[in-house]
Amino acid sequence: MRTIKFRGLKTNRKEWVYGSFIQNNIDCPCIIDIYAEQYEVIPQTVGQFTGLFDIEGTEIYEGDHILPFSLQTKSNKSVIVYEFNSFRIKGESLYWNFDLEQIKIIGNIHEN
Repeated sequence: MRTIKFRGLKTNRKEWVYGSFIQNNIDCPCIIDIYAEQYEVIPQTVGQFTGLFDIEGTEIYEGDHILPFSLQTKSNKSVIVYEFNSFRIKGESLYWNFDLEQIKIIGNIHEN
């Protein structure tokens, strides 16, 4: 079974927080970390952990920019998206098929 957790950018736009995601109709969406601390996050920045890791062992989240480790140009970067009830790797106009253990996170759609 994979770990279900989320990340979101705090409303001060200075720090990412990781944990359980909660949202109701009254308050701003929040993430509760492992210490039970609750942080308001920017709704558009919330992304779910895919359960996968890049070549350096970094967790891969929805919205991450990735690059096949063997390619050296950033023109080949793709983004992790959640579509059709699954996580996918989406390039500019097509879906790429390559070994997920050979990719590197180079940023995300919210910061760069």
